[in-house]
Amino acid sequence: MPSKPSKPQDSPAQRGPAFPHVCVVEASAGSGKTYALAKRFIQLLINPSLGPEEIPLKNILAITFTNKATAQMKARILGLLKKIALDKFSRIDEKEHITAFLGVDFAEAQKKALRITDELISNYNFFQVQTIHSFINAILSTCALRLGLSATFEIRKDAARYLEYSLDSLIDAAATDREVRGAFHCFLRQYLYLENRTGWFPKDNILEVVGGLFDKMNQYGGDFVPSGIDPGSLSDGKRNIISLMRQLKEDWPIGVHKSFEKAFDEFLRGHKDDFDYKELSGYLARQDIPLTKAGKISPRAEKLWAQIRAQFALMAEAESAVLIDPYLAIFSRVMSYFRARAEKDDVLFLDELNRQARFLFDEGGMTVPELYYRLAMRLKHILIDEFQDTSPLEWENLYPMANEALSTDGSLFYVGDKKQAIYRFKGGDATLSDAVKSGFQGINLVTEALNRNYRSRGEIVAFVNDVFSKNNLRLFLERCREAKKNAFELTPTDEDAVLKVFEGAEQELAEDSQGGYVRLQVFEGENKEDRSACIRQGLLELTKELSGRYRYADIALLVRKNDDAELVTEWLVEAGIPVESEKSLNIRNNALIKELVSFLKFLNSPIDNLSFVSFILGDIFLSASGLDRQGMHDLIFSLRDKQDKEKAVYFYREFRRRFPQVWEDFFEEFFKNVGFVPLYELTVSILRRFNCPASFPEGQGFFMRFLELIKEQEQEKNSLSLFLEFFSEAKGEELYCRVLGVDAVKVLTIHKAKGLEFDAVVLPFMEMSVEAGKMAASFERGHTVLRSLHKKYRDFSGRLDDIYRHEYVKSFIDELNAIYVALTRAKEELHIFLPQGVKRNSYAARLFACGSRIDRGSIPEGTRGKCAAGMRSEVELPPSSYVDWVKFLGQSLKGEFGESRLLRNKDKLFFGEALHYFLSCVGTLSLKEKDAVLKEAFQRAQDKFPGILNMEDCARILERFSSDKRFSPFFLSGASQAFNEAEVVDKSGNVKRIDRLVVAEDKVYVLDYKASFEKDTRGTEQVREYVSLI
Repeated sequence: MPSKPSKPQDSPAQRGPAFPHVCVVEASAGSGKTYALAKRFIQLLINPSLGPEEIPLKNILAITFTNKATAQMKARILGLLKKIALDKFSRIDEKEHITAFLGVDFAEAQKKALRITDELISNYNFFQVQTIHSFINAILSTCALRLGLSATFEIRKDAARYLEYSLDSLIDAAATDREVRGAFHCFLRQYLYLENRTGWFPKDNILEVVGGLFDKMNQYGGDFVPSGIDPGSLSDGKRNIISLMRQLKEDWPIGVHKSFEKAFDEFLRGHKDDFDYKELSGYLARQDIPLTKAGKISPRAEKLWAQIRAQFALMAEAESAVLIDPYLAIFSRVMSYFRARAEKDDVLFLDELNRQARFLFDEGGMTVPELYYRLAMRLKHILIDEFQDTSPLEWENLYPMANEALSTDGSLFYVGDKKQAIYRFKGGDATLSDAVKSGFQGINLVTEALNRNYRSRGEIVAFVNDVFSKNNLRLFLERCREAKKNAFELTPTDEDAVLKVFEGAEQELAEDSQGGYVRLQVFEGENKEDRSACIRQGLLELTKELSGRYRYADIALLVRKNDDAELVTEWLVEAGIPVESEKSLNIRNNALIKELVSFLKFLNSPIDNLSFVSFILGDIFLSASGLDRQGMHDLIFSLRDKQDKEKAVYFYREFRRRFPQVWEDFFEEFFKNVGFVPLYELTVSILRRFNCPASFPEGQGFFMRFLELIKEQEQEKNSLSLFLEFFSEAKGEELYCRVLGVDAVKVLTIHKAKGLEFDAVVLPFMEMSVEAGKMAASFERGHTVLRSLHKKYRDFSGRLDDIYRHEYVKSFIDELNAIYVALTRAKEELHIFLPQGVKRNSYAARLFACGSRIDRGSIPEGTRGKCAAGMRSEVELPPSSYVDWVKFLGQSLKGEFGESRLLRNKDKLFFGEALHYFLSCVGTLSLKEKDAVLKEAFQRAQDKFPGILNMEDCARILERFSSDKRFSPFFLSGASQAFNEAEVVDKSGNVKRIDRLVVAEDKVYVLDYKASFEKDTRGTEQVREYVSLI
């Protein structure tokens, strides 16, 4: 991979534009946009126009769109700040570039960077690099009462679960509420007759539409507006069309084409007063009646046909709107239940944060100064990453602050790339960038273009340049026009819109970027199954080949859909290739977690034989118990025979009879205490009892995520049965284990790969799937308007066809953008598999226009051998040690009856804890102020531990500390600095707390307080550990 040059691309911002200004950066893939944002952030902090002590940390906000991007930007800012403060630049030209960019002398920049570092450490909460959701959440938290929320409202992600509950509640209400029942009847009439649905479960369809409407509402921010059209008027309009057609038949033109006349007559014979657009012949959608050369049409007939065409269009547009109304009627009622439940639970959902925030800035709402007062900050500089994926609603919420900043000599700085706009389905609008540029008239505008690729090798950059060159795109669009079965023909205006997105797509090569390899292979087949089989074989062979040059972890397989990711994951697993994907990271799919859940299901319901059997046949139980798997199989089969003869056989009873000691060691305490011990502690005890972390270190991340999930759901799912029900139905990212320190091939969607890079990238299914969708949403006059775009309506309405065309072009661009993002993730090697039918070329085949194979460049040596030298040293964390809470609590309960030393000495424990707290409140002593220190420390300890300590004991302790020569240097004021409850971190990330840490000029002393005189080697070992850490 080409190393990122120390001297990045020069930019106008380097000359220090005067404030206020708007700076727009077009950053192509791999061009260092995060570095540009980090430089900008530091430039604003080291602003030479500010005083040497002035650090505007609270005045700068950087917005990102993912938590990972936030972490990367913070790390880049801190890393660059460290380079400046410690003069740790690896190359002199980078130092010179940064110095020139900052516009100050390096020595001055170094001093300021050190002060900024201290300020960041002291006030890290004002280091404002955060996701848009985090920032909006902060706004809503300070303004909760304005939105009818409590100050402690909770942000949740499971809106789908609430929507399903609300729909079920509405269905229940239909039994007694005539209005609700009428809404469902109206929906069913449309479902069966207008939409011609035949499914037995319309509820699933309703729920799917309700979920889609919820997403649309939160993307656009406005409430939905019903069409306002009486469905009865549709019937009147259609009857009028039939009447006009009968009149036309009476004045039928001479020489009408036979096919048209046949379609016209068949329509009149089959329809007396109503019709379905789906049944209409395409001939009836023609602009003019087709005539032979000798044909003639009267003025009256021509006028009638014009009226018929107009009525067809009018009714098509009306019906396309009315079609949505029954869903909107149900949706509005579902939302009433949804809001009531959310208000009761005091929750807000992640998907609706921006929509809720919009209400704050509505006319007559909150002003920006008031918002800043509540946030305890004032923004002067706003930086936004990935602006091409910003939604209009998100920008609408940020705009008041941006406008306020620019009106007070501040700045707006945003980075984006239209070619990488792939989140339109979430509301992203790449056209915002140009709109914002023109929206701040009179403000100094600075534009930059970062078009040098620091990520990919030269052959990959050249290949992408060729694919997205203006010439190749024109040829691609021409091939699409020439295709006989093209789904939709683009107009010259549409093609210009496509070409405009990729203007300036050509990237420059970075220094030392030679090399790299690109291979494209075509996989033909009669059908999808044949092509899939060929791709599977080719992919497995290629993956094994690449593993000889790269670690598995440096290989990525990028796909379009989650279903494709699951399929590819299955292929790799079957071939024994380690893989990391959303499927393999899902804890519910993990074999060890399945065994753990089986055990919990058994504890919840001991008559669940299947769960008990699943557990005792699993690796967790067999590893801990030492029993033989075959022996367990024999037991189960014998019990199955017994079950055939008897009505009820509970397997656990027979197991307990045959293996009493194993039952006693591993089951008995859990069996007796389930329901009495909290689920989290119960699960921790199971992991400890079966020695899971040590026996299965590869499952450590899954165990941790499972425990985290239990903890997260503890408040609501506070019983074993409730949690098991939740776990069986849970979906999405809450089930994903994010940390896996394994060498495994990455399988992920192109959308998830955005912002990432890999040594070798394989695209197993290079396809373009252009779909405009069946429904269009637009934001009009403060409301969201929906229309059906079914082809049966578009054929008869030019307006609907224009709307569809607009959506189709946007989808066409989305697909090209996704391909661009996929091709630009590779650093060393790029491999493309192009599936293609025998008789017809796909869109992607037209874009690449190749034969059966492309080989570009030479196969590199790879990075496998270089990894050990180039990688940072990593510390492998040992498995977590868990407390067996069930056993511990059992012993504690016995202690209530005098058998537990722990609880028998509880008074001593409380005294020791109170004394520790008292001493932690004692700072550096002065003989003159000793009494005041004693009084304050004692009062604080008395407030926290009432009745445990007395003043005389505390005074005696302080007197000894100040007079005894062994202790006085650590407590009396002098040259030393004392820190109470000092926190230090070991190499594994565990936090240790030292009772008192005294730092002298040339020595450091560690003090550990003990309230007992009992001999305990653990205390000595603890102090030694603290000393080793210091």
